[in-house]
Parts: sequence; C-alpha cells; structure tokens
Amino acid sequence: MDNLTHSLCGLALARAGGQRLGVWATPTLVIAANLPDIDILGLPLWGKTYYLEHHRGITHSLAGFALLAPMLALLMVWLHRRWRRSKGEPARFFGLFAAAWLGLLSHLALDALNNYGVRPWLPFDATWYYGDLVFIIEPWLWLGFGLSACLGSRSERNPDLGWGLMALGGVALMLLSGRVPRLLVPLWAGALLAALGLRRRGLPARWLPRAARAALVLSICYLGVLAWCGARAEGRAREHLPGGQEMQSTRMPTPGQPWRYRIALADSTHVYWLRVNLLRRRVHTQLELERGLDDPRLADARHSEQYRVWQLFARLPFAARNGEGLVLGDARYSPQPEASWCNFLVPLPR
Repeated sequence: MDNLTHSLCGLALARAGGQRLGVWATPTLVIAANLPDIDILGLPLWGKTYYLEHHRGITHSLAGFALLAPMLALLMVWLHRRWRRSKGEPARFFGLFAAAWLGLLSHLALDALNNYGVRPWLPFDATWYYGDLVFIIEPWLWLGFGLSACLGSRSERNPDLGWGLMALGGVALMLLSGRVPRLLVPLWAGALLAALGLRRRGLPARWLPRAARAALVLSICYLGVLAWCGARAEGRAREHLPGGQEMQSTRMPTPGQPWRYRIALADSTHVYWLRVNLLRRRVHTQLELERGLDDPRLADARHSEQYRVWQLFARLPFAARNGEGLVLGDARYSPQPEASWCNFLVPLPR
C-alpha cells in the first residue's frame, strides 16, 4: 500500500488505544507502520533488478521485524532521553517495543491485501501470498483510517491545519493518479471536512477512543465488501471465458469503485485481461496476450541475472521478442512486449 495509508493506519491504531503503550508510542507506531518500505532505497542505489528481487523482502518478514522492532524501540528511547531529558515521564523500552511490533504488523497486513504480495516467512520460505483485495491506493481506506485518527484525538494536540493539509494531499493524489473518478473526489473531501467540523466542536474525552475504534471497524467492514465484490467479479470473468474455471487468476480493483475490476486469467499459453462492472453486469475481454513460455530463445537468457529475478517475481510471466532482445515480463502489471518497471529487455546473441 501507499505510505499515506500506512501512516494513517499507524495513527489510527494509536488513537484507538495504542498510545497507552507509553510515552512516544504514537510516533513509534507511525514510523513502524512505514519502516519496512526502507527497502525501496534499493531502486535508486542498485537498480531495478535488485529492487524487484528484494522489495517486500526481508524487511517485510517476521524475521526482519524481530530485528527492526527492538532497533526502533531503542532508537526512540535514546531520542526521547536526549531531547526531553528529565522532563515528564521517561520512555519505556518494552512499551515502545510493543508499539513497534504493532506498527510493523499493520504494514504487513495492509501490503498483503493487494496483488503485489508479501513473503512473510523469509528467509526460510520465499513463497508469495497475494490478497487481491485492494489496489495500491484506496481513498476509502484513507478516509476510514483518517476518521479514526482525526476523531480519536483532541483538537489542542493536533492542529486542524495538519488535517486540512492531509485532505488536500489526498485530493491531489487522487487527481494525479488518474485512477479515481473525479466525481468521487468531492464526496471524499466532504466527508473528511465534516469529520474536521465534528472534531472542532469537541467530543467528550471518553468517546475519543470509541470513535477511533468505530472508524477502524468501518474500514475492516469495507475490506469485507471488497472481498465479496472481488469474488463476484472473478466468478463472472471465469464464466465469460471457455475453460476459465481452471485458469490462474489475479484481480486489479479500481480505486474508489469496488464494483469495477480488471481480472487477469491465464492458462499455459495465453493471458486474458477482462473488465468487469458488477453494477452494469458487463464483462468484456480487453486484451489477449501470448505467454511465449515455450520460446526457444529463452534458453539464451537463462544464465542472466534478469532471468533469475523474473522467475522469482513474475506472477503471470510471459516472454516476447523485441528487436534483438527478449522481453521477460509480468502480465499482472505490464502486459506489453516492451521494457517497463517490471519487464526486462534481455539482449540476445544474433
């Protein structure tokens, strides 16, 4: 998931009761909810091949959390002692250690919801697990976690300016992504502004954690709606294609529109992309791609680093000739015979 979702989830967990874990539990939760994505530094430092092999790797695994959690807790205790010194209650390691684990687990749970997948058992087992529930960005989860974090705090502790900037940032992300219908943007912004107005009026102190938990429950209920809609959409896609019941599948939900899906169905020779609209009961085939996994020129690419990483990462692998090279791609994201962020162009001898 995107880091706005992770940050809001960490803050929502703090407002729902996680802040009781001690001094600085809230910033620890928010930092931990984003910390596994530190592996994204591999892309500018070592390139695409390294990134595709190691992103959502050891830093997204339980073994990695066993190192990240105590390191973050110790760092936060040290920073608190250095900055606050003798003022107020001291930071406690075990409370921040629990907050770090909670934030890290929330990151893993959210990343497991989309079709990129996670590998939680590394380095002992490299199996990918895919949720296929949510796209990388999902504005209704932003709203649910944002409401939890917003309503669960007092106005004097978090200036309304910050929430206003968050609303503007969410609107900008939705518009720039080009994937969220423009008609949904004012509805989303209006709901968040209404929550800000309610927050300014003030809620009784005993209602704050309850409001945060209620918004979290609504977010979980929305995930249940997505699961039901996704299963319905995949079922209709399989019925649309002859032999579709036996094909491998992956789902690509549309952000903000749980009734619209792109479903990929694949057999040993072809990948089919289908668009499904549950409201209009429409299914149509958008793309058909030959997988080319029996191409004899694959033998020339087997000894390359790109081939090894392609085998590890690609969920719907395909191979296609492109000029003097061979494209090793993943039809899950880029079903075109050309190089992209997840497709390799491997030069071959003439």
